[in-house]
Amino acid sequence: MADRMPTVAVIGLGAFGRAHLQAYVRAGARIAAVADRDPDLAHRTAEEFDVPASFTDAVELLDAVPIDGVSVVTSAASHVELAREATLRGCKVLLEKPIATTAAELATLPDAARSRILPGHVLRFAPLHQRLRTEIASGRIGAVRGVAAGRSRTRDHQRLYADVHPARMTGIHDIDLVTWLTGSPIRRVVASVDGEPTSLVQAHLLSASGIASSIRVSWLLPDGAGAEDELEVYGQEGVARLRVDSTGAVLYGQSRERPWAVAPPTDTPGLDAEISHFLRWLRDDVEPLVTFAAAAHAVAVADAIVASGTAGGTPIDVLEVPSWTKQ
Repeated sequence: MADRMPTVAVIGLGAFGRAHLQAYVRAGARIAAVADRDPDLAHRTAEEFDVPASFTDAVELLDAVPIDGVSVVTSAASHVELAREATLRGCKVLLEKPIATTAAELATLPDAARSRILPGHVLRFAPLHQRLRTEIASGRIGAVRGVAAGRSRTRDHQRLYADVHPARMTGIHDIDLVTWLTGSPIRRVVASVDGEPTSLVQAHLLSASGIASSIRVSWLLPDGAGAEDELEVYGQEGVARLRVDSTGAVLYGQSRERPWAVAPPTDTPGLDAEISHFLRWLRDDVEPLVTFAAAAHAVAVADAIVASGTAGGTPIDVLEVPSWTKQ
């Protein structure tokens, strides 16, 4: 790819924006510019990564610097607007999750813009999640009958992401994993929420194919503790389990003593693969591994979880996403 490496930019230079920059450097990409509302941070980051230009206004960057693609790694409330501005200027966008704070926001994006957005559902690119899906597809545990997922984060998330409901910020990962691993969209949810602001979400999900799954999201671990993720997939002939924490990741079936695969600890599992895929998409227009429609469906499911939790556990039907496909 090096002979035709695309030119990119990064908008949003918080911890994950910095992770995008580091991944682009490892991939050998040409980084033309960065942008952040904090001028000192934008300038320092440009100097550190030897990036030619820095901006405090993202739209100014898009107008001033010729680029093929851009990572949008800003607060969730700005995702749709910045994606629209970038696609209107002919750029492709790696848009971090959640791609919108509500499904209604997505209605403002024309079809042409949607086709130029790669949603940043990074776990689809993580090696052990990829291996899990391969094992399921091979029939190792038989037909999938259900999924249970738990994702625990530290209390500081209540401050860091005060503008985003946990179902949309953290739970969106497991919503997407359920649809990805079962191959079926979610049609109804029943949820409960606790805390002010919300710090615990528990939801039951029913798919169009009749598969029942559950997700749990908490922002209750002590500050400084490591994240803890658990994923179980129940098949007619066995169970697959994936656990991720500060010690790394392990994927196993019935026996914990004989794991199917292990991986070292990392803050951004799959990000290098996601960035490499984005660069291939920019260069060769390969088929995107995550579609806009699938990410939009995840946002609609999160909307239903929030609505059900707010209504005290009332069952809520998920808004139809006619273009949803098994991707």
